[in-house]
Amino acid sequence: PGASSASNIKSTFNNKGDDFNDDSLDGDIWSISTPVGTITEINQKLKISVEASSDANWWQGTIEYAPIASIVLPSGDFEARVRVETYTVITYSHPGVALWLDRDNVYFWGRLYDTTRNGLYVERVVGDTAANNVCTSNITTLPIYLGIRKVGTSYSFIYSTDGNTWNSLCTISSLGFTPDKFGLHGKKWGTGAALEINFDNAYIRKYASPEPTTSVGP
Repeated sequence: PGASSASNIKSTFNNKGDDFNDDSLDGDIWSISTPVGTITEINQKLKISVEASSDANWWQGTIEYAPIASIVLPSGDFEARVRVETYTVITYSHPGVALWLDRDNVYFWGRLYDTTRNGLYVERVVGDTAANNVCTSNITTLPIYLGIRKVGTSYSFIYSTDGNTWNSLCTISSLGFTPDKFGLHGKKWGTGAALEINFDNAYIRKYASPEPTTSVGP
């Protein structure tokens, strides 16, 4: 948050957002799951850390280790957004945001990096069956703003490189389950390096389609 933010996100979005300004994770907003790693609010960011020795993968079967902090989704159409700060990108990682119901039903959206892929990717686990490369790009900009927009039964995975102009990587008409949480997670597989990633200005708002416009008369 900026110096003049005054923590207005919490009040503006009725506990569906956080600018992490008080270095104390708000239990009225966030639910935490940390099979490995830690989630803290420090230096006015939400920080997810996973040590090098820990496998923080989240995939099918019993591979369900990635730490995640989640906000409950509102009913109806919505748009969720967050800023992902610049971080050290490690091989075999895909941290970012998650749209999820439980550990067997989740969509991952964020920067994926392994030996052959590097960019913004959507991957999923539905009914405990995983699928990679659902939506792909070669976008590597950091910091990056990530979001998910729901309209009807369709979900768009959106991003911005500057926080102002937003683009959609892809829209999925049916996820295969009904998510009830928007999460920030630290997914990595393998034990070659530690992962540390910071998030800022996370919020969920009701979405109207089309969005209202304001005109100024002569």
